[in-house]
Amino acid sequence: MSTVDWDFVKANLNADPMALRLKHGHEMEAAIMQIECRRKYARKFPELLCRIPEFMFPSQLAAEQASHEWVSMLHAELTASDPTPHIDMTGGLGLDFIHMAARGKDDGASALAIELDVLKADTLAGNLQLASLSKATVINDDSLQVLRGMEDCSAGLIFVDPARRGSADSRIYDPADCMPDVVGNLSEILRVGRILMVKNSPMLDIHRALHIFKPVSHIYIVSVRNECKEVLVRISPDEPFDGIDCINISDSCHRTTLHISAEEWQEFCTDRTRAVAAISYVESSRALSLDEGPLYLHEPDASVMKTGAWSILTAKFAEYSPRKLSPNCHLFVTRRPITDFPGRVICIDSIPDKRARKALKGRRINTVCRNYPQRADKLASTLQLKPGTTDYLYGATVGPEETPILLLGHQL
Repeated sequence: MSTVDWDFVKANLNADPMALRLKHGHEMEAAIMQIECRRKYARKFPELLCRIPEFMFPSQLAAEQASHEWVSMLHAELTASDPTPHIDMTGGLGLDFIHMAARGKDDGASALAIELDVLKADTLAGNLQLASLSKATVINDDSLQVLRGMEDCSAGLIFVDPARRGSADSRIYDPADCMPDVVGNLSEILRVGRILMVKNSPMLDIHRALHIFKPVSHIYIVSVRNECKEVLVRISPDEPFDGIDCINISDSCHRTTLHISAEEWQEFCTDRTRAVAAISYVESSRALSLDEGPLYLHEPDASVMKTGAWSILTAKFAEYSPRKLSPNCHLFVTRRPITDFPGRVICIDSIPDKRARKALKGRRINTVCRNYPQRADKLASTLQLKPGTTDYLYGATVGPEETPILLLGHQL
């Protein structure tokens, strides 16, 4: 592990890394890389870098592949009541391990991280000292080989974030193709740990997850600022499946959650025809008239979108009589705003026609397109709109004929 001149890092935090390389060359590369990671990933690790100013990044790739800090905090919260010891099969940058090890309140004595890459393992060991987790253990080895040498029920919780990179740095989405192979070694892992938490690609299909990770006890679909980040699967032979949580984290203190119970999910999956028939749709653009009173547009968070369980969503808020705009446009309108809706809520101010659209030129309006013939950036360019403020212009489709429509409003 390279030695870093932290005085140089602090003095040049706002400097251009390329300019620093031209000036200092290879001599200061380790410090420049730390500056580069801090500049590039400051929003991803906001509290960590304040709490541990000399936190060491082993590489830019490690920082890129690591969990967002808020997601790591969520992981620790979700496992706070689980039994220890805690084993992390894929230590990596160590954000998940640091937050989850800290829950033990024993300086990390009940936590073990296993990392195959020697640089990552050494760097994590150093960072644990800075994080006041001096008793936590890091092993540089193959995690499956380590588990094979452990006794039954040695751990209370095992966490794993399999590498989703294939040959030529290609992305892999199916857990059966990732490393370590959790799917093929599930029984061996559960021999050692009572509970297994597997972090998966946000592209993983929910039905596929339930099929390959038996026995699943819970699924968490996690988004940060409405960008889906992962499908987290909890596996335990001692716990029945109790549903899916769709979580969107907006900052370190605020998140929204939609819980779908096991019964709701089973009913939805068993009879898709009935589920579709249970959804109310807007008949046509005429039904969106503002003359009959205010209209509110609801866009589900990315985590909710991933489930596609529109019948469950509308049933949970049936008292508001939500109507889906069209079969392939996953937006909902109501006459009253749903205050605890898991997503963005817009008060529709107008439905601009061609003449009204011209009057929007130069205004600061965020543009969103859902099942609309144009992309959002193209629509914004056509109407000469600038992003910003709490005003939104939605391009959508309405009715069974999927008629294009624009809806202008402000976020509540």
